[in-house]
Amino acid sequence: MSTYNLEHLLSVYKDINSKDIDESNYIEWVNRYVEISKPDFLVVLNVKSLSPIVFQRNYNLKFSEGKEGTVQDILDGIETSQKEKILEADAKVIDFAFDNYVEPIKCTYYLRFNSKISETGSTALLRNLTVLSRDENNSPHLVAACIFDVSHLNGTQDFIQIDIKNYIEGVNVLDEPLLKLKSDLERVFKPKVCLTKREKQILELISDGKTSAQIADTLNISIATVNTHRQNLIKKNNVSNTTALLNVT
Repeated sequence: MSTYNLEHLLSVYKDINSKDIDESNYIEWVNRYVEISKPDFLVVLNVKSLSPIVFQRNYNLKFSEGKEGTVQDILDGIETSQKEKILEADAKVIDFAFDNYVEPIKCTYYLRFNSKISETGSTALLRNLTVLSRDENNSPHLVAACIFDVSHLNGTQDFIQIDIKNYIEGVNVLDEPLLKLKSDLERVFKPKVCLTKREKQILELISDGKTSAQIADTLNISIATVNTHRQNLIKKNNVSNTTALLNVT
């Protein structure tokens, strides 16, 4: 079982012992974090509860008039297909935290997404998800989600980005389990590639180990046509070669 000593977000972590954080005193961590990091929105969740929201507060996000400024307002502003992917990714992160020893207050998963929370259009948000404490069974208990408006940094392009930090002596080191988690998360957010009927046929034959000549003979087309389809498949999947193509399909 590995222990993941992930990046200290700021010096707030040096002032509070994570073993002492629970539902009775988590607000001390919240206050210090807000003072130092100045998030635009913060929510504390009990991941084992059917009513998970323990605390939420909007500090600086601009919501449309009439909205209460809640987590639900943020969720409601996310495009449906993206919301489904975010929830799927979050479930993978929580499962990973349950299955591996993720040291409280140091595990950080970053997510950049868009939400239409105001009349002005989409707002680019950066959220980090941090385990604050574990219960008596050593399972994640309290989790903090801190949100920052980053529209001024990279605009509001319609894409989602994820990242995982694991700093050891100032170097970001991802071991095999964390690399697999990151790969799984990237796969969740990867756009679905639309293939033509012929491309699907060729991809299936490639996966069977057929050469271009064999594929051409099977489909009664020229080798040049097969190779053109190969290049189109590589470009559509944004990989460097056929071997990499097989790894992402």
